[in-house]
Amino acid sequence: MPALPHIGFVGLGAMGIGMATYLVKSGYSVSGFDMNPAATSSLASAGGTAAISPVAAATAADVFIIMVATADQCNSVLFETATGTADSAVKALPKNAIIILCSTVPPGYPAEALERVRHERPDVQFLDCPVSGGTVRAGKGDLVILASGDSSTLQSNKVKAVLDTMASSLHVIPGGLGAANKVKLINQQLAGIHIAATAEAMALGAVLGMDMQALHDAVVKSDAWSWMFENRGMHIVKEDWTPHSALDIFVKDMGIVTAQGRIENFPLPLSSIAEQLYLAGHNMGLGRQDDSSLYKYYVQSRGGLLQRSNDDTSSTQLILGHLQSIHLVATVEALSLAAKMELNLDMVVEIIGSAAGGSHVFKEEAPRLVAGGSGSKLSMKSLRKALMECVEMARKSKIPTPLAAGALQLYQLGQVKEGGVDNLMSLAALWQKSTPAGQTLLEKVT
Repeated sequence: MPALPHIGFVGLGAMGIGMATYLVKSGYSVSGFDMNPAATSSLASAGGTAAISPVAAATAADVFIIMVATADQCNSVLFETATGTADSAVKALPKNAIIILCSTVPPGYPAEALERVRHERPDVQFLDCPVSGGTVRAGKGDLVILASGDSSTLQSNKVKAVLDTMASSLHVIPGGLGAANKVKLINQQLAGIHIAATAEAMALGAVLGMDMQALHDAVVKSDAWSWMFENRGMHIVKEDWTPHSALDIFVKDMGIVTAQGRIENFPLPLSSIAEQLYLAGHNMGLGRQDDSSLYKYYVQSRGGLLQRSNDDTSSTQLILGHLQSIHLVATVEALSLAAKMELNLDMVVEIIGSAAGGSHVFKEEAPRLVAGGSGSKLSMKSLRKALMECVEMARKSKIPTPLAAGALQLYQLGQVKEGGVDNLMSLAALWQKSTPAGQTLLEKVT
């Protein structure tokens, strides 16, 4: 049996430390670095080696994994020279080493980085492998990994061994370097909107005096379910703002989404509203708290969670309608952007449906949208009515509902644009050019 490759690992944050320590537990020799000395000490305690710099971590690395927050940080890791040496991490890597970038970055960045790497080291390979799954799953080798890049490198034994160790679900994304981060962008787009929708819905519930645990349970059992509501909603119920995933991560990720919209000259109204909400949360000082703390934006003048005694069925239905309506707009907007980026929509639907960006609405309606929009069980009229009721109730209660208000405008615009037609494709038409009937979403998107 061939020896396991030596791993260099830079970026031992909330997920990175779990990934690195799991590699150690799985028998790999791991040399890791992080700007936080406590993180490198934690890796050393788990049996890894604490490196004093990215260059030191790279020196013996057959596989060099980068799990930092931003593209700028990736550039620093790869190309900055260490104190007292003329070498950068790229120059220090052994011959024929492989760089695996696990960070969520703009889709164009991996190709830009590879060009710089090849200028200095033509022998070094570079793969785009963003990860998803959270801190707990990272420490269990239970991540979802999206992988793109040179196919022969992806199929090499040492790459497959490392990725299979860290992931329970590995998806190879066609389309070359950067394609994996395109799919990750769509997941983060949906996840970011769903977290914000969760905060908005729970705030509405608080204003209505609902029992928050009962509201959470009702949503999870309903067609208004999303992965993020089930997970982050419980943080709100418990008023637990421990940063399992910091709000500032979605300041960054929604920024990547909206920047891609500008690159593509493509409208992303709901994503833009969500981005503004995260920026508002950051400016309230919530950046290092859990992303569910966005809830505080909605109730900041009301002293947090309110009286929780009302179990009225009509209030529950109002919240369910709010979430369903927003989830549908998010689904259409995300699939439209995926099509604009020329991703395989069937693949996107399969991956996202079981990922953190998934929702009941996405699982049910995304395949219909890809197939042309027929067979939807959702009534656009009912969804518009639900949003109208939410917005009016919130206005009277002096609580902001920017996602509901924005989604309502899109439903209304879709109906006007399609001459009063009230079906799923009247909403999808907002992102589509005029084409003959029966074509798919991919063929319709400009």
